[in-house]
Amino acid sequence: MSSGRINKYIWIIDTITRHGTISRSELSRLWQQSSQGDGNPIPHRTFFSYRRRIEDELGVSIKCNRAHEYYIDSAETIRDMAYRDWLLDAANMQGVLHDNRDISRRIHIEPVPSARQFLSDVLNAIRYSRRLSFSYASFARARPDNDIIFEPYFVKLFRQRWYMVGRRVYDEEIRTYSLDRVTDLTVLSHTFDMPEEPSVDTFFADLFGITQSHASAQNIKLKVNLRAAKYIRVLPLHESQREEQFSEFSIFNFRMKLTDDLLRHLLSLGADVEVLQPAALRLMMINALKETLLLYEQK
Repeated sequence: MSSGRINKYIWIIDTITRHGTISRSELSRLWQQSSQGDGNPIPHRTFFSYRRRIEDELGVSIKCNRAHEYYIDSAETIRDMAYRDWLLDAANMQGVLHDNRDISRRIHIEPVPSARQFLSDVLNAIRYSRRLSFSYASFARARPDNDIIFEPYFVKLFRQRWYMVGRRVYDEEIRTYSLDRVTDLTVLSHTFDMPEEPSVDTFFADLFGITQSHASAQNIKLKVNLRAAKYIRVLPLHESQREEQFSEFSIFNFRMKLTDDLLRHLLSLGADVEVLQPAALRLMMINALKETLLLYEQK
């Protein structure tokens, strides 16, 4: 998919979304005034071709009401919309990079480990409820686990790594595996019944990151300086995030479980962030900082 074509798709989607509903004549007029039209209105046949391709290739449905006005089908969940936006961004980026292959030496991209190697097989296994067999080299174990039989439920991208979540068959426990630690993956013919729970929404509802916890979610309060608050405001840590703004700092409130992923992220923010509550998380931060300082004081 070329960047020129995807840019036209994105323009149509964004324009209809911003207007809510819009007639084809008004859409054509705006198209003529934009860089997409180069001074020309959008032809009737071209619009309907783009409309069909937008739904087929990007999963965005453009509907027409009785007043002959077009709108984006809003029968989507928040997760559906987030997935659509991510897909549009990824498709746009793919087209841009493809059209700029001649300057690839000037483009630095973070790798996504194992996405090309295993992600397609895992998604197909999820689609058709097929078991997987694989070996797994955990960072916490000296030797890999071989011949794991696994029923994949869903996947998640976190910090440039793909993870799959599902049921490990031999002990019937819900497990999370990073695809970059997987080897010898095979999609088996044996099928399984996909359970209603846990769903992807309930599994990650109270989590920052990928690490699961059986503990209850807690109210978390962070005091953040003005500079760091701008970053957290633009890139929220969690959907429960709420901000109270003051003249010299912000207070961010969350409802999350206390996990290693959350602790490591807060530590990475250094002196820009202070944990106010809960006391347990504040103590976890203090102990981690003391252990880090001890490494340098012993030298």
